Amino acid sequence: MMSAQKKNNLMELRNRQLKLKIKLKDQEAVLNSKLKMLEDNFGIMTINSVLPIPAEHRTAVSSFFDKSNSLIGGLFGKKEKSPLNEGLLKSGEMLLTGLVFKILKKYL
Repeated sequence: MMSAQKKNNLMELRNRQLKLKIKLKDQEAVLNSKLKMLEDNFGIMTINSVLPIPAEHRTAVSSFFDKSNSLIGGLFGKKEKSPLNEGLLKSGEMLLTGLVFKILKKYL
């Protein structure tokens, strides 16, 4: 038979384990949301690292790339979310960014 002290210790450990599992789930949710944000903003973050854009112009640039993504997605048939389509979309975005950068560099 278990003593009262051992039962209390066991109950305390189970409670602690439950609290840690809850904390783990919370941290996992935070990490997943941050990863989602990185995935959603990968293109603009890459562009900002190569071609720094002033804060006041970011909305316009973001709008431009949203439109270009729609165009590129339409060309590649972005009906399904697949790694191939996502890769082609990112490649198209980077290609378009390179072309825009060359044009801006030529005239600025």
